[in-house]
Amino acid sequence: MSNTCVDCEASISVRATRCNSCEQLRRWSTPEIKRQRLEARHKAPYTYDQKLTQKRKRKAALAQWADPEKRTNILEGLLQPEVQARKSDGVKAAWARGDFDDRVPVGNPSELELRMLSALEMTGLECISQYSPDDCRFVYDIYLPGHDAFIEVDGTYWHNLPGMKKRDDDKDVWAIEHDFDIIRVPEDVIDELDVGIVAQQIVDVLGELTNDKDRS
Repeated sequence: MSNTCVDCEASISVRATRCNSCEQLRRWSTPEIKRQRLEARHKAPYTYDQKLTQKRKRKAALAQWADPEKRTNILEGLLQPEVQARKSDGVKAAWARGDFDDRVPVGNPSELELRMLSALEMTGLECISQYSPDDCRFVYDIYLPGHDAFIEVDGTYWHNLPGMKKRDDDKDVWAIEHDFDIIRVPEDVIDELDVGIVAQQIVDVLGELTNDKDRS
């Protein structure tokens, strides 16, 4: 049996009143809850149990993504036009209210990120979506553990929002200071060249970076 979300009418568990996305937006729109979350996020260090829970969730998510059948179901659900539109409208409204401060909560990857992720995996690269290193307040679109590199897929709309340029610069600085390579791929480049070509160019760049490190 299922119920429907009171805000967006999505199908949810019979015991719930809102879907996860709408519940998160509701909580962030409550000033007291927002203040508490921001204080906890920016001031309190992760405890061992919190880190362990985060790793378990990441491991479970990776296991689901590795299963072809589950992965197909995930992609089909995320790429439904109504899901994309609902997620986009909700996050835009939250940005307009200033709910997200300087960090967007971890969520589902965008359609553009999923296309880039699939194309990179087709080249044989090991990829992790929505990756946040330990003791880092940022979440990177795609992590390539074999190269210690991040791939950031910059959607035209989102990365032209007020404050995003500084946030992107801060993410770049953190990555470089912690010995990670970072490659940014603008949306218009993917649209112009095709995502498969861009993925192969990234492979070539990673090879050049590896050669430079070996020579130094």
